Amino acid sequence: MTSRVAGKSIIVTGSTWGIGRGCALALAGEGARVVITGPDAEDEPGRSALAEIRSAGGEAIALIQDVREEASWRHVLERTQEAFGRIDAVINNAGRAILKPIEEMTLDDVRFELTLNLEGCFLGTRFALERLNAGGVVLNMSSVAALRGSVGSTAYGPSKAAILAFTRAAAQEAIRDARGIRVNAILPGLIWGPTVVMKLGAEKANAMREQAIARSPLKCVGDPADIAHLAVFLCSDAARGINGATLVVDGGATI
Repeated sequence: MTSRVAGKSIIVTGSTWGIGRGCALALAGEGARVVITGPDAEDEPGRSALAEIRSAGGEAIALIQDVREEASWRHVLERTQEAFGRIDAVINNAGRAILKPIEEMTLDDVRFELTLNLEGCFLGTRFALERLNAGGVVLNMSSVAALRGSVGSTAYGPSKAAILAFTRAAAQEAIRDARGIRVNAILPGLIWGPTVVMKLGAEKANAMREQAIARSPLKCVGDPADIAHLAVFLCSDAARGINGATLVVDGGATI
């Protein structure tokens, strides 16, 4: 077993399913002590993720969190330090896509996307910078929707594009500190899994999958492990020279 992040304490928001869960499992598999968070962290999704990590010999805790709330962030950070004594990385993964034609999109939908996707990253980064150990990492999860327009993403795409500008600015803020904290972002393409089908329905999800395969030079779609491998690297000391980067994982579809 490799151990690129052995001994590090890493918070992964929205990690009871999908990309976040994949990142939590991969980080624990390489020696990190992981904090699983989400509104359902104490329900079956969180319990099963926790059990999977512990059954493989990993160390983790699960905490209920609403990334839109300052008090919730303070609670998670305080509990992490109580449990593990340090915080080495925060992965701001929690987010949601509301995909509707613009004529069906409401202002409340737009505000929800911006609040959850962007403000969640802002709060996670702001509070992380107060508590991260030297050499710490903030990793924000954006999307290829930030780079190209698509039908139905008039709220989701802008919310994810804002994360790119925020990441670059936050990286500049972080380097003013002598602790050597780095801030980067990952831009996944379509990441296939049961949650995609659950959110979109089988017919729409399969159509999206076929479109993604057709666009991809590699003729494939990703899975959570593709993002998790990169997240492990970026949280490790091997990536100490990478800061303010926005890294695309989409099989080359956006080239």
